[in-house]
Amino acid sequence: MTPIEKFSNIQEAIASLNEWKERLGLHHWTIKVELAEPHEFLLKGCSGECEYILTTKSAVVRILKPKYYGERILKYCAERILVHELLHLAWGHLDTDNDGFNNLAHSIMEDMARALICAKYGIDKNWFDDIEYKEEDNETV
Repeated sequence: MTPIEKFSNIQEAIASLNEWKERLGLHHWTIKVELAEPHEFLLKGCSGECEYILTTKSAVVRILKPKYYGERILKYCAERILVHELLHLAWGHLDTDNDGFNNLAHSIMEDMARALICAKYGIDKNWFDDIEYKEEDNETV
């Protein structure tokens, strides 16, 4: 069994959301998941976002549809994106205006999302890599 690379429909995304809500102790949150196009995001250039209100414990998680992901050195993995965005809820009280701290926290959340998925599926962290080299990359410079 491997991580869910692409949600085939919204029902599959909801099922994964419900599983990860329990795994991460977020069962008391009201969360909607959306498979979104770039223009539906509040943030630009990201593969997922989590818009939340801590006081009401409510959130909308947007996951970029795979056809808009483009060429990147990390494999598109809808389940990883979902877990990463849910970690924002677990860490929401640490949100600050300090960009340096936010970048560090975001990086840690990404590491944690990958580690959690690796643990669930018993896979190596390199599973997420999507690095390809072309034949001409082997030529002497």
